[in-house]
Amino acid sequence: MAQLSAARRVLIDLGDMSAAPQPAAEEDPPRPRRLIGFTVAALAVLLSAGGAPPAPPLFDPPVRLTLPASEFTLVGDTLYAVSERGRLEAYELPHGVRRWTSTVEVHGPFYPERVGDLVLLTTAADAERVVALDARTGVVRWDHRGTPIYLDPASRSMVLIEPPNPIEGAPDPELGSLTAINLADGRSRWTFPAPDSRIRMTPVYGAVPGASTQIVGLLHTTSGGPQLFDLATGSDTPVPPVGAQGPLQFGEGTYEAVAGGLLVVASGAPGRPALRAYDRATMRPRWIAMPGELVTSVEGCGPWLCATTADETAAVDPSDGRVLWRVVEWFVVRAGDGDRSVAFRIRSNGPLGVAVLRTDTGRILLTLEDWRPLVLGFAHRLPVLRRDIDGRVELAVLDVDHGTSHRIGDLRTNVSDPCDANETYLVCRTAPGRLQVWRYQPGG
Repeated sequence: MAQLSAARRVLIDLGDMSAAPQPAAEEDPPRPRRLIGFTVAALAVLLSAGGAPPAPPLFDPPVRLTLPASEFTLVGDTLYAVSERGRLEAYELPHGVRRWTSTVEVHGPFYPERVGDLVLLTTAADAERVVALDARTGVVRWDHRGTPIYLDPASRSMVLIEPPNPIEGAPDPELGSLTAINLADGRSRWTFPAPDSRIRMTPVYGAVPGASTQIVGLLHTTSGGPQLFDLATGSDTPVPPVGAQGPLQFGEGTYEAVAGGLLVVASGAPGRPALRAYDRATMRPRWIAMPGELVTSVEGCGPWLCATTADETAAVDPSDGRVLWRVVEWFVVRAGDGDRSVAFRIRSNGPLGVAVLRTDTGRILLTLEDWRPLVLGFAHRLPVLRRDIDGRVELAVLDVDHGTSHRIGDLRTNVSDPCDANETYLVCRTAPGRLQVWRYQPGG
């Protein structure tokens, strides 16, 4: 694919482009860190209505694997790892049968994501690039240099920031051109901005229920006035100018998020902090909530918007801005498909943990101490880990619906972050090249 001209440049105040900024978080680890709460024995608290008996524990026996891999990542039923020769490999779980070895060399961090029949691999050793591989064979379909900031599996498109000069060394990822890539063939759908342009933009995040927040739009100014650039369509929407009653705000202390038909703005203006909502199509004001409070992020949590401040999360009704409930010191709320939600603490300093709460009222039903979650999202069963002072690592599964826990086993390992998990499998490194695999979801 031809690289864009170095003259096309856009300056975007993105900060950490992998996700929306987490409130009061001092690290953004690829895996969650620690948990707070009860011991495993104390987890047997019945939460279901009517005192229904807890579901029986159903776990397959662990599988012990020896793989020539130092780093690994789980995606679905596949473990992706780097071979001794530095090539990306895929292993089928739970038995570790190797599916393929690709020609892609990986040096440093790598982040695979499955979209349909593709595996999108982002690497960041020298300069970030995205490689699309056939999920069945590992054959490279296409590759593109750049930093991904937006992915839409439904429309099979991805937006990258392309570096301005592909020949120079590691580029400044905030200086380049936006390019939308067709996932099917790697071809460009559109590029932005116009040639010889240098535009300052402010990111707008997307509040997606049950999923990670990502950048979905960019605020910028043009000769015709301020605009909101939509990464899904590559089109602009006019917004009220600076000084008028409208959502356009640049700089630090401001957080914007698209949530359904709303553009929600958390303003940190001195003396005027509040959460304001505007109609996404017309940019007309809809409501003002939480006056006097400094909101640092907004995410979807079931039927509500979860607005986070320095020390709590508030559930806001998106229809009128009413605050329905608040939970103190819980900063990531993920709603389930029923009346249960889970919440996490993810700060590096201070207490961390996981809690089960009611989605409609925010009432906390159960908290865990000394345990950390291995999945930062809602699941009816959540794998949790606790490290004892003697170096032993205990593993259990929290049954969110019934409020009970089931012990899986324990490990002896000196690895600082030994385990990873997804919605089905739990994998832990016990020694160099040695892994232990559990299927913790029932059935199959």
